[in-house]
Formats: sequence, C-alpha cells, structure tokens
Amino acid sequence: MRVEDLQKVPGVGLATAKKLMHAGYGSAEALACAKPAELARKTGIRPAVAKKLVVSAKSGETKKLPSAAAEAQENILSSILDKMADKESTLSIDFNDIEFELGEQKVGATGRVVLTVRTLS
Repeated sequence: MRVEDLQKVPGVGLATAKKLMHAGYGSAEALACAKPAELARKTGIRPAVAKKLVVSAKSGETKKLPSAAAEAQENILSSILDKMADKESTLSIDFNDIEFELGEQKVGATGRVVLTVRTLS
C-alpha cells in the first residue's frame, strides 16, 4: 500500500499517513480494524485523534488527495513541527518537479528552502 492511499481517509494527511505506514497500518482496512488505544500507542498520535481516524476509516468515505503544492506545504509544516523541540534548528527542504496552478497557468518548480526555526517561548 502507498502513503497516498492512506491519505484518502478523511483526517489523514501526509505526516499521519507516514506514521501509520511505519507502525504497520498500510491500508484503510487495517486502520478500520485498529483499536484506537493501540493505534495511539504505536504511532504517537493522541488517543482522541486515533479514535477519530478509526471511525473515519470504518465509514468508508474517501477524500480527494491534496495538490502537489498543498502536499509540499504540508511537508514543510510537518518538518518545522518536528524541529520545534529544539530551541533553534536549521531546516533544509528539497523539492523536485512540483506542479501547481498560479492563476490560470500551470507552474513547475524545483529547488531548496532553508529555514531557521526558533521557539519563541
């Protein structure tokens, strides 16, 4: 199963899909059969969120996958949040062949973003 398939479950974004895959939940069906407490323990997802994901997977509803630009944005935000435990971190993100719409034009981009992340409190 691919991460993109898990992302079709409402409430599952890229970061959550990766956590689910890493913990052995490789499909919506596996997620639907999961016990929320065990899911939370194996993935580090909060118990209330784990319960919502199981209910969502059981419903059989699916969502449209995010665009490449939205996925890139989620990757950046997820990486920033992962670094938030440190007082200051440098974060370098590479992206390749991202396509998105800018007005009525389709645009492609490849590059690197370097950020310095500081906690303010």
